[in-house]
Amino acid sequence: MSELWDRLRSSPRSQAAIVVTLVVGSLAIGTAIQSLRSESLQDELGILNRKPNSPVDSCPGPQGSATYEVCISTINISHAEDNETRSQYYGSRGLYYHYLGRNYLALLDLDKALALSGVSSQTRLINLASRGAIRLDIGNAADAESDYSQAILLSDDASIWGMLYSRGWARIDLGKPAAALSDFNAAITSLKKYEAVIRSRPPPIESVYSAAERRELEASWARSFVRADSQCFASRATAYRTLGQYDKSLADYEAAIRLTPDKPSLYSGRARTEFAMGNWRAGFGDFWIRTKLVWSGK
Repeated sequence: MSELWDRLRSSPRSQAAIVVTLVVGSLAIGTAIQSLRSESLQDELGILNRKPNSPVDSCPGPQGSATYEVCISTINISHAEDNETRSQYYGSRGLYYHYLGRNYLALLDLDKALALSGVSSQTRLINLASRGAIRLDIGNAADAESDYSQAILLSDDASIWGMLYSRGWARIDLGKPAAALSDFNAAITSLKKYEAVIRSRPPPIESVYSAAERRELEASWARSFVRADSQCFASRATAYRTLGQYDKSLADYEAAIRLTPDKPSLYSGRARTEFAMGNWRAGFGDFWIRTKLVWSGK
């Protein structure tokens, strides 16, 4: 298993793909799950069924072809050669259990994963974020906040914005909008910095990609960042609205809509702010836009 991960890290093609995975993946693990309960996020993410960041050979067959039940049955933890690999396996199986709605088993596996992982490892970061997401999904926002706070201490430039974003939503659920606003502000700043780094120093892809593949990869990066930027603005808009700062909430919704104008939930979020301000005509107008987008299959 360790040799497999070493080959992945040493491959320029894999490094390039990992960049895109990090942009979306920190949201997928750390934040996608609460979108089930938040209309202001559920349409933006659209990645709840994405397979977890797991040892790549723990689930056989082409990407997406195996069912979660099959994935669970093929993760043989007894074959793992060290504690860090066992931790990866438990974490992967825990996410599969969660996707099947077996949250009790999911949390048991993630507790085991965290007991086995190194105190400062990337595996521990992923498992903390995964457990935080599941806890948030089942309404345990206090423990989710704790998990994300620990994950932030382990995060690097590629993942810290997603952990801050996730903790912000835990704090919204806990009735701490000011603290959530601080997290969303920090997430936006961190994401911009990371985006600038990626754009200035992309992975060495020229030798392994054709010109057409390279253009598509660069477009994938751009789309990932646009979607992440939009989600962060929409989340901060929610915090502003909760704090009664309606003008700032509207400004953030408008920024999000400029980035992703086909996302229905942005219009329903802006409508709630309009209603809070007494702008009934504008609010109903936004709900009508949302309805048309939903009917169109967006």
